[in-house]
Amino acid sequence: MVLNRRKQRQGKISPDEKDNDSLTSASHQAINSLTRGLDVLKAFGLGDGFLGNQEIAMRTSLPLATVSRISLTLVQSGFLRFDQRLRMYELGPAAYALGFAATHNHGVVRALKPSLARLAQITNLNVAVAIRDGTDMMMIESFPSEMLVNLVVYPGYRLPLATTAIGRAYMALLSVSHRLELLKKCVEQGMLTPAAAEMEEAAVNRAVAQGFADSFGDWHPEINSVGVAFRAPNGDQIYGVNIGAPKYILSGSDAAEKTGPLLRQYLSKELDTLGLSAISIP
Repeated sequence: MVLNRRKQRQGKISPDEKDNDSLTSASHQAINSLTRGLDVLKAFGLGDGFLGNQEIAMRTSLPLATVSRISLTLVQSGFLRFDQRLRMYELGPAAYALGFAATHNHGVVRALKPSLARLAQITNLNVAVAIRDGTDMMMIESFPSEMLVNLVVYPGYRLPLATTAIGRAYMALLSVSHRLELLKKCVEQGMLTPAAAEMEEAAVNRAVAQGFADSFGDWHPEINSVGVAFRAPNGDQIYGVNIGAPKYILSGSDAAEKTGPLLRQYLSKELDTLGLSAISIP
């Protein structure tokens, strides 16, 4: 009798197990819904203004019906606003509040703002700060020079992790395994060929050796830039700082011999002045 009961129990799922499976399924659904909602919000780029569901669906690769449902939910929660006349969406007040909080919660960058603004004036070149988002570097602060005010990259603007000085500077602070993992993702996403990924790895190794990263026409054929990255005091967040300009203003030789070393020395000195000792710059 005992053996028979055991066999019966082995072939059945207990009510507790059913409840756990239901909870797991519900959790996965909630996470998927949240992820898709965030994907819809991320579809709105700098200067986009209004977007329709069709455009959002194209940018997110989500089904149109799914986008329509998510957009309605985001309107109800204040993250999107629907224009009845245009029949399109724009970012709502909740999204702006979240973005404002995010940009003002980077204490290290906030402390460095006067110094970075001064650096833009010293070099007469544009300075920008970015953090990594996937295989992109997203700008969170920009400091234009008077000469290049029309070439400013504003907060929210994205640059690829690979081929840019600021992305290479970021990768220079990572472990080799983490760096290779990111380069592999760039290949998988079609951003780099395997051969280009090897060249990118060499560029990052060069950044480690010389103390700053460079990109001389690699991202854009007419743009030269240099970059340095540093860790926040808690050691988690890495920030990239970039100086860039068209080639006719910033030559490759000037960038390599003057601007790159200046950026590294200046940033290191300013961080020391602020008492941010738990910082690492390659």
